Amino acid sequence: MEKTLIRLLELNNRVIVPDLGAFIIRQQDPKELVFNDLLAFDDGMLTDYIIQEDKLSKSEAQNRIRQFVEKIRKKINSGDVYQLENLGSLKIDSSSRIAFSSSETVSSSSEKAPKSEPEPG
Repeated sequence: MEKTLIRLLELNNRVIVPDLGAFIIRQQDPKELVFNDLLAFDDGMLTDYIIQEDKLSKSEAQNRIRQFVEKIRKKINSGDVYQLENLGSLKIDSSSRIAFSSSETVSSSSEKAPKSEPEPG
């Protein structure tokens, strides 16, 4: 799902993940990515993009997003940090809100960021 978010951020300055929040490019050069957990309404853009790119039905695309959000929420609600590959990390802060720490560089799908460990299979 991270690759989908990165591709969408290349096309738009904001991507809303329904029931989670919005990733927003605040600045282009150098690229600065922020997260706003108050913008969590479903504007349909992510769903439509997944339908188009992955050739899924609307319900399949929505289910994929729902599973992604549930996986993140389960991890961060248990006090852990959720790593979003090439984007940053999410965790619950002291105010019980979702806090985002951006990667040093947000990589596009065409740029290869150096990785400290190999990708799993």
